Amino acid sequence: MCTDLQTNPRTLRQVAGKLVSQQDAARLLLVIDQFEELFTLCKEEETRQAFLANLLTAAADQGVVTILIGIRADFYERCAYYDGLRELAAQYHELIGPMNQADIVRVIGEPARRGGWQFVTGLVEQMVENVGQEPGRLPLLSHALLETWQRRRGVVMTLGGYRAAGGVEGAVANSAETVIQMLDDGQQAIAERIFLALTELGEGAADTRRIASRATLRRAGDGDAVDVVLEMLVTARLIGVNNQEVEVAHEALIRRWPRLQGWLETNRERLRFERQLARDAELWQETMNRDSGALYRGARLAQALEWQARDDVSLEPLSAEFLAESHCLTEQEAYEKEALYRRQLLLARSLASAAVVVLLLVAGIAAFPTVQNWYYQQQAMAPLVLVEG
Repeated sequence: MCTDLQTNPRTLRQVAGKLVSQQDAARLLLVIDQFEELFTLCKEEETRQAFLANLLTAAADQGVVTILIGIRADFYERCAYYDGLRELAAQYHELIGPMNQADIVRVIGEPARRGGWQFVTGLVEQMVENVGQEPGRLPLLSHALLETWQRRRGVVMTLGGYRAAGGVEGAVANSAETVIQMLDDGQQAIAERIFLALTELGEGAADTRRIASRATLRRAGDGDAVDVVLEMLVTARLIGVNNQEVEVAHEALIRRWPRLQGWLETNRERLRFERQLARDAELWQETMNRDSGALYRGARLAQALEWQARDDVSLEPLSAEFLAESHCLTEQEAYEKEALYRRQLLLARSLASAAVVVLLLVAGIAAFPTVQNWYYQQQAMAPLVLVEG
Protein backbone atom coordinates (compact mmCIF):
# COMPACT_ATOMS: atom_id res chain seq x y z
CA MET A 1 0.00 0.00 0.00
CA CYS A 2 2.73 2.48 0.98
CA THR A 3 4.67 1.63 -2.17
CA ASP A 4 1.55 2.18 -4.27
CA LEU A 5 0.98 5.57 -2.64
CA GLN A 6 4.57 6.49 -3.37
CA THR A 7 4.42 5.57 -7.05
CA ASN A 8 0.78 6.03 -8.11
CA PRO A 9 -1.11 9.29 -7.40
CA ARG A 10 -4.47 7.52 -7.94
CA THR A 11 -3.97 4.95 -5.16
CA LEU A 12 -5.89 6.85 -2.46
CA ARG A 13 -8.79 7.55 -4.83
CA GLN A 14 -9.03 3.90 -5.84
CA VAL A 15 -8.94 2.65 -2.23
CA ALA A 16 -11.60 5.20 -1.25
CA GLY A 17 -13.81 4.05 -4.09
CA LYS A 18 -13.61 0.44 -2.89
CA LEU A 19 -14.42 1.44 0.71
CA VAL A 20 -17.46 3.44 -0.39
CA SER A 21 -18.71 0.52 -2.48
CA GLN A 22 -18.24 -1.96 0.34
CA GLN A 23 -20.07 0.27 2.85
CA ASP A 24 -22.78 1.24 0.36
CA ALA A 25 -22.04 4.91 1.17
CA ALA A 26 -22.20 7.99 -1.01
CA ARG A 27 -18.86 9.49 0.02
CA LEU A 28 -15.85 8.97 2.24
CA LEU A 29 -14.85 11.68 4.72
CA LEU A 30 -11.08 11.73 5.32
CA VAL A 31 -9.97 13.89 8.26
CA ILE A 32 -6.27 14.75 8.50
CA ASP A 33 -5.34 16.46 11.76
CA GLN A 34 -1.94 18.04 12.45
CA PHE A 35 -1.32 18.44 8.74
CA GLU A 36 1.74 20.53 9.61
CA GLU A 37 3.59 17.27 10.32
CA LEU A 38 3.79 16.83 6.55
CA PHE A 39 6.35 19.66 6.67
CA THR A 40 7.98 18.97 10.03
CA LEU A 41 8.28 15.18 10.26
CA CYS A 42 8.46 14.24 6.59
CA LYS A 43 12.04 14.97 5.55
CA GLU A 44 11.89 13.57 2.00
CA GLU A 45 10.46 16.04 -0.51
CA GLU A 46 9.70 13.18 -2.90
CA THR A 47 7.55 11.45 -0.28
CA ARG A 48 5.79 14.73 0.53
CA GLN A 49 5.02 15.32 -3.14
CA ALA A 50 3.65 11.79 -3.55
CA PHE A 51 1.36 12.19 -0.53
CA LEU A 52 0.03 15.51 -1.80
CA ALA A 53 -0.48 14.08 -5.28
CA ASN A 54 -2.71 11.34 -3.84
CA LEU A 55 -4.70 13.86 -1.79
CA LEU A 56 -5.24 16.21 -4.71
CA THR A 57 -6.23 13.38 -7.05
CA ALA A 58 -8.68 11.96 -4.50
CA ALA A 59 -10.22 15.39 -3.91
CA ALA A 60 -10.65 16.13 -7.62
CA ASP A 61 -14.11 16.60 -9.17
CA GLN A 62 -16.28 13.51 -9.60
CA GLY A 63 -14.41 11.74 -6.85
CA VAL A 64 -15.99 10.17 -3.76
CA VAL A 65 -13.64 11.63 -1.15
CA THR A 66 -14.15 14.74 0.95
CA ILE A 67 -10.95 15.75 2.73
CA LEU A 68 -10.88 17.89 5.86
CA ILE A 69 -7.45 19.18 6.84
CA GLY A 70 -6.50 20.77 10.15
CA ILE A 71 -3.27 22.75 10.14
CA ARG A 72 -1.67 25.15 12.58
CA ALA A 73 -1.81 28.78 11.51
CA ASP A 74 1.98 29.13 11.61
CA PHE A 75 2.30 26.49 8.88
CA TYR A 76 -0.52 27.71 6.64
CA GLU A 77 1.88 29.62 4.39
CA ARG A 78 3.66 26.35 3.54
CA CYS A 79 0.62 25.34 1.49
CA ALA A 80 1.35 28.18 -0.92
CA TYR A 81 4.46 26.40 -2.20
CA TYR A 82 2.52 23.50 -3.75
CA ASP A 83 0.38 23.82 -6.86
CA GLY A 84 -3.12 22.46 -6.41
CA LEU A 85 -2.91 22.56 -2.62
CA ARG A 86 -2.48 26.34 -2.81
CA GLU A 87 -5.65 26.78 -4.90
CA LEU A 88 -7.76 24.43 -2.75
CA ALA A 89 -6.58 26.03 0.48
CA ALA A 90 -7.46 29.48 -0.84
CA GLN A 91 -10.88 28.34 -2.04
CA TYR A 92 -11.99 26.34 1.00
CA HIS A 93 -10.02 28.05 3.75
CA GLU A 94 -11.81 28.40 7.10
CA LEU A 95 -10.07 30.25 9.91
CA ILE A 96 -11.01 28.88 13.33
CA GLY A 97 -10.87 31.41 16.15
CA PRO A 98 -10.67 30.84 19.92
CA MET A 99 -13.59 29.25 21.73
CA ASN A 100 -15.58 31.00 24.42
CA GLN A 101 -16.25 29.50 27.86
CA ALA A 102 -19.51 27.81 26.84
CA ASP A 103 -17.86 26.27 23.78
CA ILE A 104 -15.06 24.84 25.90
CA VAL A 105 -17.47 23.33 28.41
CA ARG A 106 -19.40 21.70 25.58
CA VAL A 107 -16.25 20.44 23.84
CA ILE A 108 -15.17 18.72 27.06
CA GLY A 109 -18.51 17.44 28.24
CA GLU A 110 -20.17 16.18 25.08
CA PRO A 111 -17.46 13.76 23.85
CA ALA A 112 -17.12 12.42 27.41
CA ARG A 113 -20.86 11.80 27.59
CA ARG A 114 -20.85 9.97 24.26
CA GLY A 115 -17.94 7.83 25.41
CA GLY A 116 -19.70 6.85 28.64
CA TRP A 117 -17.57 9.02 30.92
CA GLN A 118 -18.93 11.31 33.60
CA PHE A 119 -17.83 14.39 35.52
CA VAL A 120 -19.00 15.25 38.99
CA THR A 121 -21.16 18.35 38.93
CA GLY A 122 -19.18 21.54 38.51
CA LEU A 123 -15.80 19.91 37.76
CA VAL A 124 -15.62 20.99 34.12
CA GLU A 125 -16.60 24.54 35.01
CA GLN A 126 -13.95 24.52 37.76
CA MET A 127 -11.26 23.49 35.29
CA VAL A 128 -12.29 26.12 32.77
CA GLU A 129 -12.29 28.80 35.44
CA ASN A 130 -8.84 27.75 36.66
CA VAL A 131 -7.19 28.04 33.25
CA GLY A 132 -8.55 31.58 32.84
CA GLN A 133 -7.90 33.38 29.57
CA GLU A 134 -4.35 32.18 28.97
CA PRO A 135 -3.47 31.74 25.26
CA GLY A 136 -2.46 28.16 26.03
CA ARG A 137 -5.57 27.25 27.98
CA LEU A 138 -6.65 24.39 25.70
CA PRO A 139 -3.34 22.55 26.14
CA LEU A 140 -3.64 23.12 29.87
CA LEU A 141 -7.12 21.66 29.91
CA SER A 142 -5.98 18.61 27.97
CA HIS A 143 -3.25 17.96 30.57
CA ALA A 144 -5.67 18.47 33.44
CA LEU A 145 -8.29 16.18 31.90
CA LEU A 146 -5.75 13.41 31.25
CA GLU A 147 -4.33 13.55 34.78
CA THR A 148 -7.84 13.63 36.28
CA TRP A 149 -8.99 10.73 34.09
CA GLN A 150 -6.03 8.66 35.28
CA ARG A 151 -7.28 9.22 38.87
CA ARG A 152 -10.96 8.56 38.10
CA ARG A 153 -13.35 6.40 40.12
CA GLY A 154 -14.80 3.92 37.68
CA VAL A 155 -16.20 6.02 34.87
CA VAL A 156 -16.48 9.17 36.97
CA MET A 157 -13.89 11.93 37.01
CA THR A 158 -13.96 13.54 40.43
CA LEU A 159 -12.94 16.77 42.08
CA GLY A 160 -10.67 14.72 44.37
CA GLY A 161 -8.88 13.24 41.36
CA TYR A 162 -8.46 16.71 39.88
CA ARG A 163 -6.98 18.02 43.12
CA ALA A 164 -4.74 14.96 43.48
CA ALA A 165 -3.33 15.78 40.04
CA GLY A 166 -2.37 19.19 41.37
CA GLY A 167 -5.09 21.04 39.52
CA VAL A 168 -4.32 22.62 36.19
CA GLU A 169 -0.78 23.68 37.08
CA GLY A 170 0.21 20.40 38.67
CA ALA A 171 -1.22 18.46 35.74
CA VAL A 172 0.85 20.26 33.14
CA ALA A 173 3.99 19.77 35.25
CA ASN A 174 3.26 16.04 35.53
CA SER A 175 2.72 15.80 31.78
CA ALA A 176 5.97 17.66 31.09
CA GLU A 177 7.93 15.26 33.27
CA THR A 178 6.35 12.27 31.53
CA VAL A 179 7.29 13.63 28.11
CA ILE A 180 10.85 14.56 29.07
CA GLN A 181 11.52 11.05 30.42
CA MET A 182 10.60 9.63 27.02
CA LEU A 183 13.49 11.52 25.37
CA ASP A 184 17.03 10.22 25.08
CA ASP A 185 19.94 12.12 26.66
CA GLY A 186 20.66 14.19 23.56
CA GLN A 187 17.02 15.15 23.13
CA GLN A 188 16.73 16.03 26.82
CA ALA A 189 19.68 18.40 26.45
CA ILE A 190 17.96 20.08 23.51
CA ALA A 191 14.67 20.26 25.43
CA GLU A 192 16.50 21.90 28.33
CA ARG A 193 17.88 24.61 26.07
CA ILE A 194 14.47 25.15 24.50
CA PHE A 195 12.70 25.61 27.84
CA LEU A 196 15.46 27.86 29.17
CA ALA A 197 15.21 30.00 26.04
CA LEU A 198 11.46 30.31 26.64
CA THR A 199 11.84 31.54 30.24
CA GLU A 200 12.31 35.20 31.18
CA LEU A 201 14.44 35.52 34.28
CA GLY A 202 12.83 37.49 37.07
CA GLU A 203 15.04 40.12 38.67
CA GLY A 204 13.59 40.34 42.15
CA ALA A 205 10.36 38.81 40.83
CA ALA A 206 9.05 35.47 39.58
CA ASP A 207 10.37 33.98 36.35
CA THR A 208 7.91 34.38 33.49
CA ARG A 209 7.20 33.23 29.97
CA ARG A 210 9.47 34.45 27.17
CA ILE A 211 8.93 34.37 23.42
CA ALA A 212 11.75 33.13 21.18
CA SER A 213 11.98 32.64 17.44
CA ARG A 214 12.18 29.20 15.89
CA ALA A 215 15.51 30.23 14.30
CA THR A 216 16.93 31.02 17.74
CA LEU A 217 15.83 27.66 19.11
CA ARG A 218 17.38 25.83 16.16
CA ARG A 219 20.73 27.20 17.27
CA ALA A 220 20.33 25.20 20.50
CA GLY A 221 21.87 22.28 18.62
CA ASP A 222 21.66 20.53 15.29
CA GLY A 223 18.77 22.22 13.46
CA ASP A 224 16.99 19.03 12.40
CA ALA A 225 17.35 17.47 15.86
CA VAL A 226 15.90 20.63 17.41
CA ASP A 227 12.95 20.50 15.01
CA VAL A 228 12.16 16.93 16.08
CA VAL A 229 12.20 17.79 19.79
CA LEU A 230 10.29 20.99 19.17
CA GLU A 231 7.50 19.15 17.39
CA MET A 232 7.34 16.54 20.16
CA LEU A 233 6.85 19.32 22.70
CA VAL A 234 4.24 20.99 20.52
CA THR A 235 2.40 17.70 20.05
CA ALA A 236 2.46 17.19 23.82
CA ARG A 237 1.03 20.72 24.11
CA LEU A 238 3.82 21.88 26.36
CA ILE A 239 4.75 24.74 24.05
CA GLY A 240 2.82 26.70 21.46
CA VAL A 241 3.90 28.11 18.10
CA ASN A 242 2.50 31.21 16.42
CA ASN A 243 4.04 31.82 13.00
CA GLN A 244 7.76 31.61 13.79
CA GLU A 245 7.41 32.57 17.45
CA VAL A 246 7.50 29.93 20.18
CA GLU A 247 6.46 30.10 23.84
CA VAL A 248 5.57 27.75 26.67
CA ALA A 249 1.91 26.79 26.73
CA HIS A 250 1.45 28.19 30.23
CA GLU A 251 3.56 29.82 32.92
CA ALA A 252 2.47 26.98 35.18
CA LEU A 253 5.33 25.01 33.66
CA ILE A 254 7.78 27.59 34.99
CA ARG A 255 6.11 27.81 38.39
CA ARG A 256 5.37 24.16 39.05
CA TRP A 257 7.76 21.92 37.11
CA PRO A 258 10.65 20.97 39.44
CA ARG A 259 12.94 19.86 36.62
CA LEU A 260 12.66 23.22 34.84
CA GLN A 261 13.21 25.06 38.11
CA GLY A 262 16.39 23.03 38.61
CA TRP A 263 17.58 23.86 35.10
CA LEU A 264 16.95 27.55 35.77
CA GLU A 265 18.86 27.61 39.03
CA THR A 266 21.83 25.79 37.49
CA ASN A 267 21.99 28.08 34.46
CA ARG A 268 20.73 31.39 35.84
CA GLU A 269 24.08 33.22 35.83
CA ARG A 270 24.94 31.99 32.34
CA LEU A 271 21.55 33.03 31.00
CA ARG A 272 21.91 36.46 32.54
CA PHE A 273 25.27 36.90 30.84
CA GLU A 274 24.02 35.71 27.43
CA ARG A 275 20.94 37.90 27.50
CA GLN A 276 22.68 41.02 28.79
CA LEU A 277 25.30 40.55 26.09
CA ALA A 278 22.55 40.15 23.49
CA ARG A 279 20.89 43.39 24.63
CA ASP A 280 24.19 45.28 24.56
CA ALA A 281 24.96 43.92 21.09
CA GLU A 282 21.56 45.04 19.84
CA LEU A 283 22.13 48.55 21.24
CA TRP A 284 25.51 48.65 19.49
CA GLN A 285 23.84 47.50 16.26
CA GLU A 286 21.29 50.31 16.53
CA THR A 287 23.88 53.09 16.99
CA MET A 288 25.00 55.12 14.00
CA ASN A 289 27.73 53.23 12.14
CA ARG A 290 28.02 50.83 15.08
CA ASP A 291 29.61 53.35 17.40
CA SER A 292 32.73 51.89 18.99
CA GLY A 293 31.84 53.69 22.19
CA ALA A 294 29.18 51.02 22.80
CA LEU A 295 31.71 48.16 22.76
CA TYR A 296 33.07 46.42 25.85
CA ARG A 297 36.43 47.34 27.35
CA GLY A 298 38.57 46.57 30.35
CA ALA A 299 37.30 44.27 33.07
CA ARG A 300 33.87 43.96 31.46
CA LEU A 301 35.39 42.64 28.24
CA ALA A 302 37.72 40.31 30.12
CA GLN A 303 34.80 38.83 32.04
CA ALA A 304 32.73 38.43 28.85
CA LEU A 305 35.56 36.67 27.03
CA GLU A 306 35.99 34.35 30.01
CA TRP A 307 32.29 33.45 29.83
CA GLN A 308 32.47 32.98 26.07
CA ALA A 309 35.19 30.36 26.47
CA ARG A 310 32.89 28.12 28.50
CA ASP A 311 31.48 25.05 26.74
CA ASP A 312 27.91 25.66 27.91
CA VAL A 313 27.67 29.22 26.56
CA SER A 314 25.81 29.66 23.27
CA LEU A 315 25.94 33.15 21.77
CA GLU A 316 23.77 34.74 19.11
CA PRO A 317 25.73 35.64 15.94
CA LEU A 318 25.39 39.34 16.71
CA SER A 319 26.62 38.80 20.28
CA ALA A 320 29.67 36.90 19.03
CA GLU A 321 30.39 39.64 16.50
CA PHE A 322 29.98 42.28 19.22
CA LEU A 323 32.55 40.54 21.42
CA ALA A 324 34.94 40.04 18.51
CA GLU A 325 34.75 43.73 17.65
CA SER A 326 35.26 44.65 21.31
CA HIS A 327 38.34 42.41 21.49
CA CYS A 328 39.79 43.80 18.24
CA LEU A 329 39.21 47.38 19.37
CA THR A 330 40.91 46.71 22.69
CA GLU A 331 43.92 45.16 20.96
CA GLN A 332 44.07 48.05 18.52
CA GLU A 333 43.88 50.61 21.33
CA ALA A 334 46.58 48.73 23.25
CA TYR A 335 48.80 48.67 20.15
CA GLU A 336 48.25 52.38 19.53
CA LYS A 337 48.96 53.15 23.19
CA GLU A 338 52.18 51.12 23.04
CA ALA A 339 53.18 52.83 19.80
CA LEU A 340 52.48 56.25 21.31
CA TYR A 341 54.55 55.33 24.37
CA ARG A 342 57.42 54.25 22.17
CA ARG A 343 57.24 57.46 20.16
CA GLN A 344 57.18 59.52 23.34
CA LEU A 345 60.11 57.55 24.75
CA LEU A 346 62.12 58.03 21.54
CA LEU A 347 61.29 61.72 21.54
CA ALA A 348 62.33 62.02 25.19
CA ARG A 349 65.63 60.31 24.45
CA SER A 350 66.23 62.53 21.43
CA LEU A 351 65.48 65.61 23.47
CA ALA A 352 67.78 64.40 26.24
CA SER A 353 70.62 63.84 23.74
CA ALA A 354 70.06 67.24 22.21
CA ALA A 355 70.09 68.81 25.65
CA VAL A 356 73.45 67.20 26.43
CA VAL A 357 74.91 68.59 23.22
CA VAL A 358 73.53 72.01 23.95
CA LEU A 359 74.89 71.92 27.45
CA LEU A 360 78.31 70.96 26.14
CA LEU A 361 78.21 73.77 23.64
CA VAL A 362 77.14 76.25 26.26
CA ALA A 363 79.81 75.01 28.59
CA GLY A 364 82.38 75.32 25.82
CA ILE A 365 81.37 78.85 24.96
CA ALA A 366 81.38 79.85 28.61
CA ALA A 367 84.87 78.43 29.06
CA PHE A 368 86.40 80.06 25.95
CA PRO A 369 87.38 83.47 27.57
CA THR A 370 89.10 81.67 30.41
CA VAL A 371 91.09 79.53 28.03
CA GLN A 372 91.97 82.56 25.96
CA ASN A 373 93.23 84.52 29.00
CA TRP A 374 95.28 81.57 30.09
CA TYR A 375 96.86 81.39 26.68
CA TYR A 376 97.86 85.05 26.72
CA GLN A 377 99.26 84.69 30.20
CA GLN A 378 101.37 81.83 29.06
CA GLN A 379 102.64 83.85 26.15
CA ALA A 380 103.55 86.78 28.38
CA MET A 381 105.47 84.61 30.77
CA ALA A 382 107.53 82.93 28.05
CA PRO A 383 111.37 83.78 28.17
CA LEU A 384 112.64 86.38 25.78
CA VAL A 385 114.77 84.79 23.10
CA LEU A 386 117.43 87.02 21.41
CA VAL A 387 118.71 86.16 18.05
CA GLU A 388 121.97 87.64 16.85
CA GLY A 389 121.93 89.27 13.51
